[in-house]
Amino acid sequence: MKQPGYIIAVILFLLPSNTFSQVHEDESSTKGWANGHYWEVIDKDAKIQHLYGVEAGLNLFAKELSGRVKTDSDWNRIENLRKELTVTGFRFGDVAQQLDKFFEDRSNIRIPVAYAYLYSVKKMSGETPETLERYLASLRREWNK
Repeated sequence: MKQPGYIIAVILFLLPSNTFSQVHEDESSTKGWANGHYWEVIDKDAKIQHLYGVEAGLNLFAKELSGRVKTDSDWNRIENLRKELTVTGFRFGDVAQQLDKFFEDRSNIRIPVAYAYLYSVKKMSGETPETLERYLASLRREWNK
C-alpha cells in the first residue's frame, strides 16, 4: 500500500518540473509577433483589417516623428521611407493575396505577418528579384532560429 503512494508522490513532484521547464511558444506567433500560422486561420476580412492596422501603424509613427524632426531634409527622408513601406496603387485585398502566396512556402511560415507585408510591398513595387531574394533570406535567418 505504501508503494502506490510513493509512486504518486514522485510523479506529482516531477510533473511541475517537466511542465514548467519546457517553453511552449504559441504556434501562431514567433517571438510575440503574429506569423504565417496566424495568417492562415483568419478569414479574408480579418486579413485586410490586419493589413490596414500595419499601414496605420506606419503612418502614425511617421506622423509622430514629424513633430520631432529639426529639418526639412529629415522630414523628407521619413516621408520617403513611409511611402516606401506602404501600399500605393493596390488594394489591401491584393496585398492579402500576396501574403497568402508568401506563406504557401512553408519556410516562410514563422516570419511575422508585418515582415511578410513589407516583403509583399517591396515585390509589388517592382523591387528586383535579387534584392527580394536577399531580403527574404535575411527574414528566414532572423525568424527561423
